[in-house]
Amino acid sequence: MQLMKTIPHFLCFVFFLLCFPFAWGQLPSARFDSVYPPSAQQGSEVEIKVTGQDLEGVQWLKFSHDALKAEPKKGEDGEISPNEFIVKVAPNAPLGIHKGWIGGGKFGASNYRSFVVGDLSQVEAGAGGVSQEKAFALELGQVALGKALAGKFAW
Repeated sequence: MQLMKTIPHFLCFVFFLLCFPFAWGQLPSARFDSVYPPSAQQGSEVEIKVTGQDLEGVQWLKFSHDALKAEPKKGEDGEISPNEFIVKVAPNAPLGIHKGWIGGGKFGASNYRSFVVGDLSQVEAGAGGVSQEKAFALELGQVALGKALAGKFAW
């Protein structure tokens, strides 16, 4: 008789143990993988694009120094462009590497990515410089920004 009373309690306990790991499930955190362009000149304004995982609804980009301000980029229709920001770098922003975080979506704040502030002008390399004949001119004192293309040379 005593055994018949303990079996339901034992089964409830086993059920609880089997279901308990699922109760610890958590939402993923936003993962910030890259920012392009990864740098800006002092006193300039640049449009940047961030990439990563679980970035749905990202609303802000913050930096480790107050001289760098970011606001979401808006399209012609006034809607916010997903994962795109306009970064304004103050003329007195310190040179060097600064940390940047994104967040405001349903998965919270992300890990940080580095963003460089320099004093040299920047030139976008573009996708056309895949041969020596199509190479673009780079002057002394400029920084070239570009992306590596799989299986192609960059000039």
